[in-house]
Amino acid sequence: ATFSVVSYPGYVFKISEATPPNTVIPIIITTTDNQMNTWTDVYNVTVVEPSMELQFVSYALSDKITSGFLNDGDGIIEPGEKIYLDFCIKNSGTSQSKANTITCESLSPYITFNTNSRSYGKINPGRYQSYTQYSSSSSTYGWELNSISMNPGSYSACIFTVTSDTPVNTEIPLTVKMKDENNVIWEHDFILLVQ
Repeated sequence: ATFSVVSYPGYVFKISEATPPNTVIPIIITTTDNQMNTWTDVYNVTVVEPSMELQFVSYALSDKITSGFLNDGDGIIEPGEKIYLDFCIKNSGTSQSKANTITCESLSPYITFNTNSRSYGKINPGRYQSYTQYSSSSSTYGWELNSISMNPGSYSACIFTVTSDTPVNTEIPLTVKMKDENNVIWEHDFILLVQ
């Protein structure tokens, strides 16, 4: 490993590309105070194989009152409503996933998509991302179940309209496809119920 000193938070080191996966690199840190007392700590860093894995975590739904639709804002999907969805995605891999695209699909004859594909940008390893979070310039937006109700049109990953003749208790099957910059696709299926 090659070290360099930077301003806070401290040291940065670069691992050689030739380092085999699972190599353990011991990092020894010695601290000395103004009375010449020293403390030594050893931290082990394990080199891992770069990987990306996008994982569906959850969704948020809004039927906020919209002009021209039968929306009533009760959070329940009903015939004739325009539904706004956002999806929380996690990068469970060990490297950053770039240029992610999330697409929502359904074979149901009872819905029509207004918007079904959005860019989710970069997602760092171990981090979560939603379209609300990615598309908002405000740091106040985070992944919250009610976050899309603030402005569902702009901050929705998927928008669809339920036909007004949809029978009550109809199941709407949805597939969320998560694609990274290498065109690797992960899928998650779930069902929404029209009530």
